[in-house]
Amino acid sequence: RYWRDWSSDVCSSDLNTMQGVFGQAATGVCVVLIPLYATALLAGGTNVAPGFAVGAIQTALGVGLVLGGVIVGGIGHRVRAGRLVIGGYVSSGLLIALYGVSGNLWVAVPLVVAGGIANMVYVIPSLALFGKLVPAAMMGRVIAFRRALVSAAYLLGIQLAGVLGTPLGFGSVLLVAGIFTLVTGGLGALFPQVRDAD
Repeated sequence: RYWRDWSSDVCSSDLNTMQGVFGQAATGVCVVLIPLYATALLAGGTNVAPGFAVGAIQTALGVGLVLGGVIVGGIGHRVRAGRLVIGGYVSSGLLIALYGVSGNLWVAVPLVVAGGIANMVYVIPSLALFGKLVPAAMMGRVIAFRRALVSAAYLLGIQLAGVLGTPLGFGSVLLVAGIFTLVTGGLGALFPQVRDAD
């Protein structure tokens, strides 16, 4: 029975939730450090005001999120949801890591646009898949638990960023967060329940 359950839709939703937990931890790190690192990028020779740098990064993220929603809306019905989720996590992690070592505002801006797209590539199908896999009678309780779990991971990421950002450097912590997201997202490809979910 255990092995039957392991391949069931319930198990798929559990693995999907665990991916969400790791992804939200990295998101918490990014929320704190990306604006700070945007101002630190000015040391790379870009002669703009700190407020402009942060605004440019936040605008780039918004543009990426909008584009990501449009892209997923166009391809979502042709690609398995599980593969979109894995691809989105891996791409997001790679882009966060590259942002952490970019060293220049105008290099960072397109990376953040692409990161916003990658975010939608895993968020939209992940939520759709979760809603499809969880039985309707359990939806309220399961969503409440999932939300509490990912919110706790998000808060943990924020705390880690606050503690580690200054002594280790903003870029270094972002690099580690990106690699962590990339690896945990890629591990989903090892599980058929995640990889082939639709």
